[in-house]
Amino acid sequence: MDKKSLLILAAALVLVLVVAGAWYFFRTPETPPETAATPPVQYGTENPLEKAPDVSPTAKTNPFTKVKTNPFE
Repeated sequence: MDKKSLLILAAALVLVLVVAGAWYFFRTPETPPETAATPPVQYGTENPLEKAPDVSPTAKTNPFTKVKTNPFE
Protein backbone atom coordinates (compact mmCIF):
# COMPACT_ATOMS: atom_id res chain seq x y z
CA MET A 1 0.00 0.00 0.00
CA ASP A 2 1.40 3.35 -0.94
CA LYS A 3 1.08 6.53 1.11
CA LYS A 4 -1.64 8.05 -1.07
CA SER A 5 -4.12 5.18 -0.65
CA LEU A 6 -3.31 4.96 3.07
CA LEU A 7 -4.04 8.68 3.42
CA ILE A 8 -7.37 8.30 1.56
CA LEU A 9 -8.32 5.35 3.75
CA ALA A 10 -7.47 7.27 6.94
CA ALA A 11 -9.44 10.33 5.75
CA ALA A 12 -12.47 8.14 4.94
CA LEU A 13 -12.28 6.50 8.35
CA VAL A 14 -12.10 9.89 10.09
CA LEU A 15 -15.06 11.13 8.01
CA VAL A 16 -17.14 8.08 8.94
CA LEU A 17 -16.30 8.55 12.64
CA VAL A 18 -17.20 12.26 12.52
CA VAL A 19 -20.53 11.56 10.81
CA ALA A 20 -21.36 8.78 13.28
CA GLY A 21 -20.44 11.00 16.24
CA ALA A 22 -22.53 13.89 14.92
CA TRP A 23 -25.50 11.59 14.36
CA TYR A 24 -25.21 10.24 17.92
CA PHE A 25 -24.83 13.71 19.43
CA PHE A 26 -27.61 15.51 17.53
CA ARG A 27 -30.28 12.83 17.53
CA THR A 28 -33.45 13.67 19.43
CA PRO A 29 -33.57 12.14 22.90
CA GLU A 30 -36.38 9.73 23.57
CA THR A 31 -38.55 10.80 26.46
CA PRO A 32 -39.83 8.01 28.69
CA PRO A 33 -43.62 7.73 28.90
CA GLU A 34 -45.21 9.15 32.00
CA THR A 35 -46.64 6.56 34.31
CA ALA A 36 -49.25 6.96 37.01
CA ALA A 37 -47.38 4.74 39.44
CA THR A 38 -46.53 7.56 41.84
CA PRO A 39 -49.35 9.49 43.49
CA PRO A 40 -49.40 13.27 43.05
CA VAL A 41 -47.63 15.20 45.80
CA GLN A 42 -49.89 17.32 47.97
CA TYR A 43 -47.98 19.82 50.08
CA GLY A 44 -49.33 21.09 53.35
CA THR A 45 -52.07 18.53 53.80
CA GLU A 46 -50.55 16.59 56.67
CA ASN A 47 -48.15 17.49 59.45
CA PRO A 48 -46.12 14.44 60.56
CA LEU A 49 -45.22 16.09 63.87
CA GLU A 50 -48.82 16.44 65.05
CA LYS A 51 -48.80 12.86 66.33
CA ALA A 52 -45.25 12.90 67.68
CA PRO A 53 -44.88 11.62 71.23
CA ASP A 54 -43.61 13.94 73.98
CA VAL A 55 -40.18 12.53 74.81
CA SER A 56 -38.66 15.62 76.41
CA PRO A 57 -37.66 14.85 80.03
CA THR A 58 -37.45 18.56 80.91
CA ALA A 59 -41.19 19.08 80.54
CA LYS A 60 -41.92 16.40 83.14
CA THR A 61 -39.32 17.28 85.78
CA ASN A 62 -38.65 20.49 87.65
CA PRO A 63 -35.70 20.32 90.05
CA PHE A 64 -36.84 23.47 91.83
CA THR A 65 -40.31 22.38 92.98
CA LYS A 66 -39.49 22.41 96.73
CA VAL A 67 -37.64 25.74 96.65
CA LYS A 68 -39.54 28.74 97.97
CA THR A 69 -38.30 31.09 95.25
CA ASN A 70 -37.54 29.74 91.83
CA PRO A 71 -34.50 31.61 90.37
CA PHE A 72 -35.72 30.97 86.83
CA GLU A 73 -39.12 32.69 87.16
